[in-house]
Amino acid sequence: MLIYGSCVSRDMFELLSPDSYTIVRYIARQSLISMSRSAISHRPQNFRLKSPFQDMMSHEDWLGTAWWRIDQARRLGIDTILWDLFDERFGVYRFPEEEVVTRSIDMMGTPLEDAVQDAKFIRFGSDEHFSLWSWSAQVFKNRLVGSHLFSSIVVLRVPWASYTDGGQKIPSGMGLDADKANVLYDRYYDFLESLGFSIIDLSDFPVRAEPLHQWGLAPFHYTLDVYQEIVRQLHLHGFLPNTPLEGRYGI
Repeated sequence: MLIYGSCVSRDMFELLSPDSYTIVRYIARQSLISMSRSAISHRPQNFRLKSPFQDMMSHEDWLGTAWWRIDQARRLGIDTILWDLFDERFGVYRFPEEEVVTRSIDMMGTPLEDAVQDAKFIRFGSDEHFSLWSWSAQVFKNRLVGSHLFSSIVVLRVPWASYTDGGQKIPSGMGLDADKANVLYDRYYDFLESLGFSIIDLSDFPVRAEPLHQWGLAPFHYTLDVYQEIVRQLHLHGFLPNTPLEGRYGI
């Protein structure tokens, strides 16, 4: 199993026996638009984020290594790629040389934020962002087809929750609340569907946020039943294998 996405996909595996499945690679905090568009020449050379995981994901995003990591995992042997789009929510920065870096909350208030001052911010949901993203999605599909991985990838389409299970309204974060986010995300998911990607769709499921979630309150930190439904549908559609994968947890 390879995860290309966020904690939404990763947290689902807390429900499964660690002896049953292996996550060969976890690619987080990296927009599809930044894939293979290295902006590493603009990154401060001696700066490191405090969290080793965050620093590695950030560094690889600036390098644009997501496809290389997927192809590396293919050679190790994977039978499922789980993809969610939640890390697209902050948009991207594009430098004049067409180099791209994902706008991540990890860069806020750090030298990384200073390093993108000369780049153009492209907001998630804007026509410009969708144009770049949809082109990147077509390139991504072609690469997956060429590597015989297209039948192995599945997209999680899970709406953001507006309320907790106790009825508490979830405040917006960085100008994006659940209602707005769900409208913006629709055409991204619809485009992937038009390209023939397999999609696990929870649009009709009553999603709620968990206020005691390990990562805090957010519209995409769900109650247990949401993760259980994801697992159920992945099993139903054959994307969760019945035997362990070989490899190691590569984060």
